[in-house]
Amino acid sequence: ALYSKELLRRKIDTYRRHSVTAFPGGQFLEYAISRNLTDAYLKDTVDSGFEALEVSDNLLELAQRDKHEIISHAHNDFGLKVLGEVGSKADVSSAKGLIDDALGCLEAGAWKVLFEAAEFYEDGHFRDDLAEQILSSVPVDQVIFELPGSWIAGISASDVHDMQVWLLERVGPQVNVGNVAPGDVVSFEALRLNLGVKMRFDTP
Repeated sequence: ALYSKELLRRKIDTYRRHSVTAFPGGQFLEYAISRNLTDAYLKDTVDSGFEALEVSDNLLELAQRDKHEIISHAHNDFGLKVLGEVGSKADVSSAKGLIDDALGCLEAGAWKVLFEAAEFYEDGHFRDDLAEQILSSVPVDQVIFELPGSWIAGISASDVHDMQVWLLERVGPQVNVGNVAPGDVVSFEALRLNLGVKMRFDTP
């Protein structure tokens, strides 16, 4: 939001040269939707050089049907790879509501579905029952589990580590994970490779 378009293009091109797909966070789009500027935002996203974007409703009250229509519009009419995020940063949602939203995002054309990290914690406890229901209802290769962070009350570094281990043991080293802090990339990759902590999965 604070870059010149020229600088933004250079940064995106740098990512692209290293096989990284950059995309703007969903709250930018939420702001545009609230101002009835959805199409203008999608056009500017493409013009800036992005090839993907996130569609979320973290802070904006948006009916699932409307959200899914935006995903379809961004994908079909603007050629964008879409990540649909489900869940709230402030409220605890039902498993059915999250799963229905996720499946609706995928049906609308989303490439992957991000599950908001805050949904996996209630009163400081990991909702492994929710994670299990998601795994049994949504294709795991199309799910990205967001890790929690200090922005969620009561979350410690050990909570983040425990969720990493749970996902790796339950899904395997190929699990898609978001919100991995830059300083944790090497240690998390070590976990994926079964180094340092005895994991209950086999690596090739």
